Amino acid sequence: MVYTLTLDRIGDALVDAHKRGIDVKVILDRYNSEEGSEYNKLLQAGVPVKLHQSPGLMHNKVAVIDDSVVITGSYNWTGSAENENDENLLVIRSANISNTYEKEFDRIWDTS
Repeated sequence: MVYTLTLDRIGDALVDAHKRGIDVKVILDRYNSEEGSEYNKLLQAGVPVKLHQSPGLMHNKVAVIDDSVVITGSYNWTGSAENENDENLLVIRSANISNTYEKEFDRIWDTS
């Protein structure tokens, strides 16, 4: 789940993973699904994507990988985050922490 996703290479990697049979699901903030977003690319490739529907922003920047790795931080998955902004990104290898983040993902997925 990420506030905004505009990096083509991340969108391509998600599509490729989906095509290989990996369970990929994406949640984006509803206000960042248009201009420059990878949203339509993901949808057209059959990747399950939902737009956050709660009143506030979906401001998370999180990936949960293989039930054991969490990637999180201030980093939006955008060219600006990669090339211009001061950002942070943490890679946490912990099944316990991964489980906690996955429960939050599922909660947001179910309400979007």
